[in-house]
Order: sequence, then C-alpha cells, then structure tokens
Amino acid sequence: MKKLIYLTVLSMGFLFATSCKKDKEVTPEKSEETPVTPSVPGSGTVTLNFINMAGNEALALGEKHYLTLNSDSIKIDILKYYVSNFRLVKEDGTEHNVPESYFLVDAANPSSHTAVLPNIPPGNYTSLKYIIGVDSARNVSGVQTGALDPANGMFWTWNTGYIMAKIEGSSPQSGAPGNAISFHIGGFYGSGSGVKNVELPLNTKMVVNNNSNPRINIKSDVLEWFKTPTSLELSSTYLVVTTGPLSRTIAANYADMFTLQGISY
Repeated sequence: MKKLIYLTVLSMGFLFATSCKKDKEVTPEKSEETPVTPSVPGSGTVTLNFINMAGNEALALGEKHYLTLNSDSIKIDILKYYVSNFRLVKEDGTEHNVPESYFLVDAANPSSHTAVLPNIPPGNYTSLKYIIGVDSARNVSGVQTGALDPANGMFWTWNTGYIMAKIEGSSPQSGAPGNAISFHIGGFYGSGSGVKNVELPLNTKMVVNNNSNPRINIKSDVLEWFKTPTSLELSSTYLVVTTGPLSRTIAANYADMFTLQGISY
C-alpha cells in the first residue's frame, strides 16, 4: 500500500513538472514586448524641414521688428506650433498615413525644425497633408510624453487641451503692459477649434524608395497670423489666450502660413 501511494505521488509530481515545462515552452520570451510594425520592402524616409520666416526674411527671435499688413511693428520672442497626423498622397490618389506623427516646432530650438517620417512605402508622391495642432483624440488621452508632454508649455487643462500654436512678443501698438503681445491659440472641437488642415502640392513627383530619401523644405511665415482672411490691428488685438471668436480668427489666418520651398535629395 505504501509503495502504491509512493508511486502515485511520484507520478503526480512527474505530470506537474511536465505540465510546467510545456507551459514554459509555449510562452515566448518576448511575449510582453510591443510588436514592431515591419517596414515595407524598399521603403524610404522623408525629412521635413520647417523654415521659420517673417515675410521674406528669416525670423530672428527677440532681435528685429517686422511689419504686419497694417504696418504694425512686431517683435517675436516665442513662436511654437504643433504639426501632426501626416499623410503622403501618391500619384494614383492613395494615401499613406504616418503613424504617431506629432511634432512641436519651436523657433528657438533648431533641432525641432526637422521632422522625420520613417518607413514611407516606395512610390511617387504628389502631395503632403497634415494638421496644425493636435487632434481631439490626443487632447483627451491623459498625460502624454515627447512632443506632447505638457512640460513643453503648450497645454492648458484637461478641459481645453493643447495650445495648437503660440506667439509671444511685443509691439509699440499694443496696449498691454510693456507693449506685450500674446497669442495662445487652442480649442480642439466644434466651431472653437484651432486645428487646421494643410495640404501642400509637391509641384513635382517626389520619389521615395530605399535609395531615395527626399527632404521637403517648408516655409512657415509668422506674418500670416495677422492677415488673410482677416487683417488684424495690434492696437485692438494683442492678447488672445482663450478660445473664442478672436482665437478662431487667428487660426483661420495661420491656416495658410505654410508654403513649399522645394524638395531635395
């Protein structure tokens, strides 16, 4: 009887050990890692270069006054704006959406003027699409990191979300203390949204493959904030830091601040 009990216990131990071994074998060592989306064979990289300007002059932060359409004098100390949700349009009309493409361009930080779009499928592309600002989904997704980190100074609260674009500086025409001007344009839904769509025709076919990694140079004109479709006077509009009619007016103006400067390889 004792021998029978001993053999039974031994058998159960063997089955338990075998079961554990099998469980271990069927669980991959990297099962908890986030899957990496493989790149398309022959894919390339597209680099975007944002050139911050005031009209036809390179923007010099805190150094020079520029004239708006109304001949108001303005000095820019801070210029920041989000660009995100990039899409590249092929000559056949199909679009490639670039995942997780959120960038904060800070005129004071040259390294932020370049945005890299990796794993672009090979082909001929004729147009670049993106938005100025941050989409509604990311505005309500809690604490973000990287370009979307609130520590970048481009976030209000969980109710009003991201500041899509920001200008701070001064103007003799401003009635604020120290002649300050401040434009923080936000809002991510409805008629109060500061998010704007951009489409830049590339004027020529842009070839992308593993041997062709083009660079798109894009002019960003800060003076467009103050003209077309609405010409603004800094004597009456110099402080806009909440959503509302003036915020929407400025967003409509900066919607066309980008123009293609050319493509290089």
